[in-house]
Amino acid sequence: MRKPSVWSSLRSFTPASLVLLTFCLALSSAKLLYAQANAGITGFVADSSGAIVSGATVTITNQATGQQNHATTSSAGTYAVTGLTPGVYSITVEATGFKKEVQNSVNVEVSTNATVNIALAAGATSETVEVHG
Repeated sequence: MRKPSVWSSLRSFTPASLVLLTFCLALSSAKLLYAQANAGITGFVADSSGAIVSGATVTITNQATGQQNHATTSSAGTYAVTGLTPGVYSITVEATGFKKEVQNSVNVEVSTNATVNIALAAGATSETVEVHG
């Protein structure tokens, strides 16, 4: 006795069941794509004494592509950038009355949020403190 082929099995599906199967496959693919870009970087910005720094400009840069995302710290000193693709990023934080802080080599993985807290040193914004990690 001959085994039925895959094609003969597919012929037994009704058009409605094939539409439903196609929809389910598309939906599961979209979830996988969303999970890949559902990563982010969050953190807290403070001065060297631990006091919060609100209104600081945070720039997140993908080191491979150069794509930038921007955020501003809240009144609680926090920032969050989501929707990032996995990769290695640099974080630049600037605020009036403080030296610019650059944190390099921040690894962002699939479906995770990296937490990077930044301490700003007092000084002119033309001065830069660069951290390699």
